[in-house]
Amino acid sequence: MSHTFLHDPDAVLPYEWDWRAWLLHEDADVISGTPTITQDPADSLEIETPTVEDGVVSAVISGGVVPVDVEVTCHIVTVGGREDDRTIKLKVRHR
Repeated sequence: MSHTFLHDPDAVLPYEWDWRAWLLHEDADVISGTPTITQDPADSLEIETPTVEDGVVSAVISGGVVPVDVEVTCHIVTVGGREDDRTIKLKVRHR
C-alpha cells in the first residue's frame, strides 16, 4: 500500500518510510548502508541523501512540476541480506 501526499513545488519537506514493524518481524534485522531513493518520472523532484534512524528512512524533497504525480520509492538492504521497497506518491500541486 502506498501513501499519497500533496506536495507544493515550493516546499522543502522531509518524507519518511517507516520500516520498524517490518524489521522487528524479520528477527530484529537492521538497515545496512544508505537506502536508495528513486522517482518516476525521473528528475521530477530534488531529493537529498536519505538518513536512517531507528528503522525510519527520511529524505528531504523539494521542487516538482505542477500537475505531475511522482512515485518516490525507497529501497533498503538489511544486515541480514533482505531487500524491500516502499513507495509514496507525491501529487505536485500549488497549495
